[in-house]
Amino acid sequence: MRTLCCIALLALVGGCSSGRYYSHQDQMVVASMPAGQPVKGLAGCSATSAPPTTGQGGNTLFVHPGMLSLSAQWDRGLAVNGGQLLVREGYAGRIMELDGRDPERMVQAMMADPGQRFIGLHYSMGGGADLVARSVAATRQASLATGRPMSYFPILVDPAGFGAAGDKLDMDSPYLGQLFVLVSEEGATLRPDIESVSRRVLDHPKTHLLYAEDFGLEWSHFGALTDLTATRPNARQRRSHELFAAIAAGINAGTTASVLEARFDALKIAYAQADHRPIMAAWLHPGGAGPCSSPVLTTAMPRR
Repeated sequence: MRTLCCIALLALVGGCSSGRYYSHQDQMVVASMPAGQPVKGLAGCSATSAPPTTGQGGNTLFVHPGMLSLSAQWDRGLAVNGGQLLVREGYAGRIMELDGRDPERMVQAMMADPGQRFIGLHYSMGGGADLVARSVAATRQASLATGRPMSYFPILVDPAGFGAAGDKLDMDSPYLGQLFVLVSEEGATLRPDIESVSRRVLDHPKTHLLYAEDFGLEWSHFGALTDLTATRPNARQRRSHELFAAIAAGINAGTTASVLEARFDALKIAYAQADHRPIMAAWLHPGGAGPCSSPVLTTAMPRR
């Protein structure tokens, strides 16, 4: 009954949507690879990095849960448990739960922490555009108070109320790091309407749109965090774990947006090969530049 109430209440603010937005939709076609040149095992891409031994791993990870009145099992606890797991694996020193929608509390923690890059885990209603913008503002305040450069990296898991991001977020702000948006499968209840977000946000180099289908996953609204925190993960749940690890390790290491995007694409390719699914041309990085090069595609066919 509690779960049904949860879904009914969230549906009032979320609903469901279908469709995926890509900055280069014309490249979302099936790629045909040269014979004898498999793309799996791309050096430096398909495997996630271990947490670096820098001050970043000692920072606080800020958790912005979904609906605050729900039981720990279904909503609030999912976000907190996800943050605790990332702490246990060394990507942060501790978590701070912002259970009052009050990111201003972040300032003192940031000032006391050793590093410059901070991870924010925003889930569902904790991923609203205004809340993300206030978190970036808190980062600016802490940075100016200490004279130390700081940036905030939001990981948004099926964010609700993110449609106004174009009006709320300054994507060029030095206090906003890269933005990661994890979206549940098409047709899922409460799936955010990403296409309603301003193109200034969606097309910005800092933005990473990570759709469940591209990784061969079937996330519900609760799915990404449920998979992440599974105590005995199956093969599909381990994919979620690998994706979160790639994000957190990349943030801590200061990995550029282009290299991180290439690493995500390498995971998509590896999972597609394992599932015998088509590989999209947009996931390939021809030319051999950087640590995530792949063979040049020969032909591309319209996606079926």
